[in-house]
Amino acid sequence: MRSFYFSSVKHMRTKTATAALLLLASSVAVRTATAAMLRVPEDEAKKSIVSRIAPTMPAIAKQVHISGRVLVDLTVAEDGSVEKVDVVSGNPVLSSAAVNAGKKWMFKPFLIEGKAEKALVRVSFDFGS
Repeated sequence: MRSFYFSSVKHMRTKTATAALLLLASSVAVRTATAAMLRVPEDEAKKSIVSRIAPTMPAIAKQVHISGRVLVDLTVAEDGSVEKVDVVSGNPVLSSAAVNAGKKWMFKPFLIEGKAEKALVRVSFDFGS
């Protein structure tokens, strides 16, 4: 009975270690794929804007005189549309307005060797009081 218990525990530890390694490996693969995405500087990206929507200042921000800058990363698809908007920094009250505006932007496709590529663009939105 005792040897069965110890072999079961050893087997469970091996399975747990294997699962942890697989999880770590998949995490590294995701980070590598993200790191490989084309990063376009803001000044270069501005030259490729086809259309942009200015963010609307949230009413609560006006009432309490919140102002500031919100930085967002726009994931631009191969066709130039914005697939995803991630807030990098800024006041949470203002961030939702920046995200909503960023989702509506459109870019000329970013080309590498003549082929449209997905790109990551960091954009800043300034909100005055």
